[in-house]
Amino acid sequence: MEETKRCPYCGEEILISAKKCKFCHEWLDDERKEAKQQEKDIDEGDDSWGIWIKIILVAAIIIAALLTVPSEEKHENKFYTSMSELLIEDGSDKLGIPIKSNEIVDGIPEVIARSKFALKVKNCYLFSYGVARNKETGDRAIATIGAFGIVISFTSIFN
Repeated sequence: MEETKRCPYCGEEILISAKKCKFCHEWLDDERKEAKQQEKDIDEGDDSWGIWIKIILVAAIIIAALLTVPSEEKHENKFYTSMSELLIEDGSDKLGIPIKSNEIVDGIPEVIARSKFALKVKNCYLFSYGVARNKETGDRAIATIGAFGIVISFTSIFN
């Protein structure tokens, strides 16, 4: 039977020749222990580069959003173009505008949409949105939302 000693970390009986405790898995050899500790320090290491990269990416996204908030003109173009398409597709029945498909001429649907709806655009730092008001009924609804230079229209809410 080989000679044993107690592990200095967990107190269990281990072989004198053991380099690592089979119970607590601690290295008993000082050289190995230092090498493992260095590896552990590198793995857990200072993640300041990772944090800085994340901060820079978030800042870049915020700056890009601030610099590319869509203008009032972009909102109006998108909204009135979408409303014109809705007039052409639906024959205007859903919007309550009397127009026959054979009367549709270039630009007429947009003129009709502009006469029926008013759009007010509001900027909110990183994005903008347009609130449409039906001039006849006074009903209001968010009609456009824009960010990063892109405007999305929600004209389907009016039919």
